[in-house]
Amino acid sequence: MKQIALGLLLILPAQEKAPVRVTLSESGSFSALVRELSTQCGVTIAIDPSVDDKQIKVSVREATVLQALDALCRAHKGATYLGGANAWPPPRHLTLRAGDWVDYPSVTAGEFKILLDGWQRTKEITDAGADETQRLSLSALAPPNLRILLNGKETWSFSSIKDGKDNDLLLKESSEADGWDRTRLPLKTIGRHVGISRAVRVRPFDKDAGLKLIEGVLEADVVELEDVTISLDAGKETATALGTFVVSSSTPVKGSSRPETRVTLSLKEGTSLADAFEGFGTTDKAEDRWDYVNPTIKGAIAEFQVRAQDPGWIVLRIRKNTRRVKIPFRFENLSFAGEKK
Repeated sequence: MKQIALGLLLILPAQEKAPVRVTLSESGSFSALVRELSTQCGVTIAIDPSVDDKQIKVSVREATVLQALDALCRAHKGATYLGGANAWPPPRHLTLRAGDWVDYPSVTAGEFKILLDGWQRTKEITDAGADETQRLSLSALAPPNLRILLNGKETWSFSSIKDGKDNDLLLKESSEADGWDRTRLPLKTIGRHVGISRAVRVRPFDKDAGLKLIEGVLEADVVELEDVTISLDAGKETATALGTFVVSSSTPVKGSSRPETRVTLSLKEGTSLADAFEGFGTTDKAEDRWDYVNPTIKGAIAEFQVRAQDPGWIVLRIRKNTRRVKIPFRFENLSFAGEKK
């Protein structure tokens, strides 16, 4: 499939700050250029040791973070931030790994990116006979400092899907088809921390004739992410974007087969910490390993269980500035020529 890149409008409240823009126009080692991107966007981007740190040349101006990442991986040819197994726990930072770079058809809307990354043929056998449909898989990606929430409030609306012969391919979705497609299509697997995906059923079409149009809107909640370091001295206060946290206790977990500590924090101002944390963290005893911290929330009190003995501090990833966004997308004249079988 060839890449289709279209500029689109992201509908945001007027008070929202403009997306970060990046300019890279230089030659250098892959790691040096990734560090420069990290500096400009203010977000740590990690590189797996398996990636060849070769010399590349890249040139982007006033690009989004995802567009700059695409340019770096495209120039390298052997690095990607898509695909791979879903590690558990996920890595702390967006990580570029070794793998062939694939230019999926994509559109950019503000700081977000929608890409068409999969196709699948399905056949249902019933008493009435065989019913064949096809599925197109789309993914929505956010830059590393944002999360598109998978909270049951996200909606994908498709206004038009037409094949290369101008036939209408849209089907009326059943309640079953409205759910998330957990099938991993051959063309991709998207990492947990990168984006969310949707598979839409369509009428069978001739792939050789391509698709004339895919148009729709994704509406979802988005949050900003921030790592905060909290000293675990009893009574210690730490100011964050959510308010001031006070350490109520930090005690070893008795009877555990491994060193664990239960940490209890309370919010000095406010009444609820529901959906305030990502659920992962690290400590000074964990060598920066990102791990599940098993959060339990009771109003303005949060309790975490960390895999460390007597930690001096804990790093937690908080969610802030939740906002509702509409991300329109429009793909035109898509060709499947040359797609790997």
